[in-house]
Amino acid sequence: MRRSLDAWNRGDVEAWLEDAHPEIEWFSEIVQRVEGSDTVYRGQSEMRRYWDDWHALWDVAIEVTDIRDLGDSVIALGHVRARGEASGIDLERPIAYVFEFEDGRARSVRSYFDVRAALEAVGLSEEPGGTDIPAGRRVADQTTKPTIARPATPSVKIVA
Repeated sequence: MRRSLDAWNRGDVEAWLEDAHPEIEWFSEIVQRVEGSDTVYRGQSEMRRYWDDWHALWDVAIEVTDIRDLGDSVIALGHVRARGEASGIDLERPIAYVFEFEDGRARSVRSYFDVRAALEAVGLSEEPGGTDIPAGRRVADQTTKPTIARPATPSVKIVA
């Protein structure tokens, strides 16, 4: 899971997909907000399309601050930073990912901008006044500070 997010930050699509189940389902909150709540990327070919779409428009870096191993699922908490390729607009916000595994590979991944919703989705909650998660085995406490990577392939620019 961490390798996948690190690969995203490096701009390495092959490494990003390496631990993905052949029938992976990727639920992106931002895409669902734009295209509709039933938007899902299924299989590695659609994951590549998701990668290409995002990297054509944005430089995106994911900073993971906490990972919890919950058995067949993992929750990763952190921040996402994005810079528009054409606009130069910078965005930063909290993000959480819930990974569910089958045969040791990511079978389902769902992103959340609402960290509490992600915690609730896996049956956890934040401690009052803090960010401790009371259940699950903590996998990482350290913040991984990524650099925003340029994609390995040329970016597509939108010109008005």
